[in-house]
Amino acid sequence: MTAPDVAVPPAPPPDLAPESPPQGPWVWMKENLFSSRFNSILTVVTVLLIAAFIRGILGFIFDPGREWAAVGTNMRLYMTQAYPEDQFVRVWISLGIVMTLAGLSVAAWGVGGRISINKLTKGVQSGAAFVAILALLGPPDVNVDTGIPVLGAFVDFAIEAVALTGGRLVAFVVAAALFGAAYVVRRSYGARAKDITVHLLWVVLAVIVAVIVALWTVPIGDYAFIEGQPVYNSGTVALTTKGPWTVMAIVLVVAYLVGRAVRPALPERGMRVSLVLAWLLSLPVILLIIMRDPDWDAANPDAGGFDFLPTEDWQMLLVVGLVGAAIIYALSLPAMGEWARIAGGVLLVVALVAWAKPDWVPLPLVDLELIRARLVVTLLAMFALGAPTFAGDKESRPRYIAIWLVFVSLVVYFLAAINTPSTLDTPGAAFLGGLTLTFVLALTSIFLSFPIGVLMALGRTSTM
Repeated sequence: MTAPDVAVPPAPPPDLAPESPPQGPWVWMKENLFSSRFNSILTVVTVLLIAAFIRGILGFIFDPGREWAAVGTNMRLYMTQAYPEDQFVRVWISLGIVMTLAGLSVAAWGVGGRISINKLTKGVQSGAAFVAILALLGPPDVNVDTGIPVLGAFVDFAIEAVALTGGRLVAFVVAAALFGAAYVVRRSYGARAKDITVHLLWVVLAVIVAVIVALWTVPIGDYAFIEGQPVYNSGTVALTTKGPWTVMAIVLVVAYLVGRAVRPALPERGMRVSLVLAWLLSLPVILLIIMRDPDWDAANPDAGGFDFLPTEDWQMLLVVGLVGAAIIYALSLPAMGEWARIAGGVLLVVALVAWAKPDWVPLPLVDLELIRARLVVTLLAMFALGAPTFAGDKESRPRYIAIWLVFVSLVVYFLAAINTPSTLDTPGAAFLGGLTLTFVLALTSIFLSFPIGVLMALGRTSTM
């Protein structure tokens, strides 16, 4: 006779030693940096060497002999290069689109966690301490020379560091005020500082507000380049800079609030998919339409009212779009069977042949001498090859054909924009430069790397 099964409760976890309460920075420094005479000497020497190194770098940067005013004077070149100043509104519109999509995306995905009062105040104190150290190590207004042998350089450095004046004094006072305020807040909450949290987005909003207030109040200076000569005006930055940036911050916050308001009323998946598509379309729209501003009338003076595309482009769109829809519909029918995949493969081979020998492909209604025409035909071949798989049933077939028509229309439109003269008056053919070009290259790399990464991941998991 066997004993009945009896549920045995799990063994309790072993007793752990209670966590020692924090002893403060002084105890930590004593245990880790000044635990012995040798460690104390090593710590002092290391701190002095690091301070002298940082002081040398800051001294080089802020030396009056350095012509750093050229950086502010040429800031416009660093940001937008030779983009016409009278069309800067296009730059701000593009940035406004990005800010709007960013605010809506943060709301749609619910980005942002919570941070405890303890971590927040410690972070503020760390930042304030860093600013205070920079103020102490910054170049002084008056150089001190005590003449003391051997240790004179260190004594001079110490006297110059504590002799805070001008901008160094302001930075040190602000840092000290932030450090003290964070300490008072954390002490007022006591042990509850680890449990009470605030939303991280409120912290981000506070940082944005601080930056905007700094643009309007901190006397950074207004640099310009007028008639070949650098011009510097004291005070805050120019109104043409701080005004639009203030508007951009407001747009970001308003977009987030709108996204939070409409999120409960919209399907979550639909809202996120729409935003992803909007992000994908934002790059070519900003780059090719808003920033480049194609001159459709100049490219197609005889279009007669249908002038949003050059003649050969919209004719190619009608032919390839409608013919492609018919081909996709036919190849997606279940009755075609494996012949649909064979036909799609043949069409892909024909499209590849058109790249090498366009005159071999008998398509009289499409000028295959144009690179954009060959690209559109290649896209049609790829859609046709995927039709049996993605449009094999009655429900998905109209959706797949609609995706083809929308996709080919956008591709033809953007290709036409590339081949249309621009209204911009810039030296040379390039209208992008500086930070704008950096952003375009970065976003393009990200967009291209994602599908390539997906294809490589699929290949890695495939058994073929």
